[in-house]
Amino acid sequence: MTWQRALGSLSAASSIGLGAYGSHVLPSSPSSTPLSLKQFDTANKYHMFHSLALALVPVATPHPYARLVSGGLFASGMLLFSGGVYMKSLTGEADYGKVAPYGGGGLIAAWIALGLLRR
Repeated sequence: MTWQRALGSLSAASSIGLGAYGSHVLPSSPSSTPLSLKQFDTANKYHMFHSLALALVPVATPHPYARLVSGGLFASGMLLFSGGVYMKSLTGEADYGKVAPYGGGGLIAAWIALGLLRR
């Protein structure tokens, strides 16, 4: 098993847990707003989608360098994008959201790397 598959699988499992929290606990929180719930949902969708992408990197390319680069970008991009948006939605602190564009850039770069480094 590759680190991409292991980390992607663990990340997907955590996304399910966070999704359950966002659906069942967060709406009844006194500090929740419609915007914060939407932000949390967006973070969760990106978290799950890119967890699956990370887990499937070894299937998408046999090239070790492509696995390393795209896997690293998927992992760091998820952490920065979803983590920043999760934290912003939970705390209301806008500063957490400032890392999200860097994470989004990392996710875009991961997809590009996966496509271009396949050879």
